[in-house]
Amino acid sequence: MKAIIVFDGDCVFCNKYVQFVLNRDEQAYFNFASIRSEIGGRLLEVARIGCSDGLVLFEKDRKYVGSEAALRICRHLQGGWSVLFGLIYLPRWIRDGIYRWFARQHYLQGENINCLILTPGERARFIE
Repeated sequence: MKAIIVFDGDCVFCNKYVQFVLNRDEQAYFNFASIRSEIGGRLLEVARIGCSDGLVLFEKDRKYVGSEAALRICRHLQGGWSVLFGLIYLPRWIRDGIYRWFARQHYLQGENINCLILTPGERARFIE
């Protein structure tokens, strides 16, 4: 079973992050769902996670938010990004503090969202 990344489709940074993951996920391990899609909303509701929790990863019947989600995603990416998973051993309050600071600095809403030009294989990884 593939892992699902739930992201904020209205956030420019989140969309760029999804593109970043797509370009480095050679095994096609991840599927993607916007928080505003039916499945994304349902996953968050069942997991009792609010939209403001940022990036959410559903993997092997578990859910991860924030820094833990980001690091677990990196573990599966090609190009040396998997070494970042070692940061999981930092105390959560440090990891989450850095994650929240970074997210606040980079949460961009607006009309600058460039439409991704997806291959049919990539398009199939986005679930509604």
